[in-house]
Order: sequence, then C-alpha cells, then structure tokens
Amino acid sequence: QGGAGAADDANAVTGNRTTAGESIEGVKTTTSAEDKDAGARLPGTEAARKVGEAAGGEADDGVMSVPEQTAPSQELEKRRRRRVIVAELQRLFVWLSSADVPACGTESLTKAFGWDNSDSYEQHDAHELNRVLFDAIERSLKGSKCENVIQKLYGGKVVSVTECMECHTRTSRDEDILDLSVNVDGLGAGDEGEDADGEATSLHRSLDRYIAPEELSGSNMYRCETCDRMVVATRRVLIRKLPQIMIVCLLRFQYDLKTYTRVKDCGYFSYPLEMDFAPYVENADSAETTKYHLLGVVAHEGKLAGFGHYQATLQDLFQEVGDED
Repeated sequence: QGGAGAADDANAVTGNRTTAGESIEGVKTTTSAEDKDAGARLPGTEAARKVGEAAGGEADDGVMSVPEQTAPSQELEKRRRRRVIVAELQRLFVWLSSADVPACGTESLTKAFGWDNSDSYEQHDAHELNRVLFDAIERSLKGSKCENVIQKLYGGKVVSVTECMECHTRTSRDEDILDLSVNVDGLGAGDEGEDADGEATSLHRSLDRYIAPEELSGSNMYRCETCDRMVVATRRVLIRKLPQIMIVCLLRFQYDLKTYTRVKDCGYFSYPLEMDFAPYVENADSAETTKYHLLGVVAHEGKLAGFGHYQATLQDLFQEVGDED
C-alpha cells in the first residue's frame, strides 16, 4: 500500500523486497455496460484454459467455471464457495494479461465479495479496501496449502520500545503488520521534482520521523513497574521483521478539528526507486536483506478527501523476458 502529490497520492510498492506507497480515499469499483460487453466478447485463450484447469475448473470462451458435480458433498460445496473470490481474481488477471479488449469488467469479482449495486455508492479508502481484500483471500484459502500466503508475502513486525528516564528499564511490545503507515504533513520538497536534502526523499524523512523517540511526559507520563510510579519516559518504534513485499501507506487524509471534515494533504511527496530500510530496522545485521526496489504506486487524483479516482502505475516485471520464456 510511497506516494506522491496530485499525480502521486500513492501507495508505492517496493519489492524484494518491495515498497508500497499510499492508501487514500476512493470509491469501490463498479462495472459499466461497456465493461460487461467487453467481458462478454473476451475470446477463449490458451492462458485462460491453463489457469482454469489449474484451478480445478473448465474454461468456456476464456472464462473459468467450476466443473459440474453430480451430488457434491457439503464439505466440497463449502470449499467451493470459499474459493470463489480467489477464482474470480485469477480470472480477472487472465483477462488483463490475455484479452484484446479496452477494459475488463469486475462485476463478477464484486459479486464474489457479496456486494450489490447499493455498495457502489459507498466511499472506500484504498488502505481499507486492501485490508478487505487480504482478509477475503485469507478466508478463501483457509485449509489449503496456500492459507498463509498473505502473511508470507506481506507480513512484517514492528516493536515499540519504552524506556524509563530514571531507572532506564526498557519494555517492548511487538505488533504484526501488513503495511507501514507514515505521515506526510510538512515532509514534501519545496518544488516539485526537487528534494531539499539532496538524495533524501520525502519518504526517507517520513520514516525518520516514524522511528524518532517520543517523550512521554506531563499528562502523558509512563508508569514504570520498576520505579512503581509515573515517570518521564521515551518511546520509539522500529521495524523488527521486514516483509517480503513492503506496502507503505501515506496518511494524506486527516480530520480537521476546526471544520470537522476530512481534508487531503496535496503537497508534493517524493520516494526513491530503490531504498535501503536498514536505518529503520531494530537489528539490520540479522536481516536477510534490507534493500527494496519500487514495484508500483497507487495514486489518488483529486483535491478532496471524499472524491476522486485511483490509478495504479506498476513496473512490468516481465519486460525483458522473451516470448519463449
């Protein structure tokens, strides 16, 4: 889920390792009549047939279907229903890669989620929608050999370390994550295309702020079990385990307490094509690798929090692979 300004309010994905960039407000995808017609015209392809067979189904005009069963058991029926979301995702990617059509409809996929026409009017944050998708995939794969695929690809861990400033006792608490959410306020470069700190991008500065120690004092003092009283302490967050694919969500949308509305920070935000996360890892020496390269950016276009469109810009990982491969 790094991001950027008007053309890059984004979710940057960097991969293996992979970084991803910004979750922003958006609307749920709907399907137009033209999209449906495009899907209906989809020609049968060898790729569709192979994927359909791999999924245990059949391909008819390039569309996978579950083979008919003469008296399926209840267990098989439950399993089939659970797998429908994964099957629809699989079919959609076959369309995107093989179909010679201007657009691919997503009506079957949204129906697999249990959504109807009324849901299309509900505003969705891209970060939220990504979580819904991950949860649906995990439920669909439960009981299969791939049931932990989301955790294996995107699962990471951060640790929060609190230190008493009097006895210097440290306590820590782990938290499992599927993405990293960072602030963008005041971290952009002055002019678009330039970074004030040379090679340091907005994402570097945002992560520096993410791991910076926070003082717990005043009304926010910390109760130290060793001292057995409220004390001044410091707390900082570090990455304990890096995921295979890193999704970095930029918090561009904030709630304005003066106007009681959600507002979007449209400032320019830069991110690198390659990045080393070593400075933000608790024990970088023990990590298999801390370097990531950018795979994609999900960008929100629009100046208002409740309106706009999302566009995904992705790196073609197969651009140098020959047809024979």
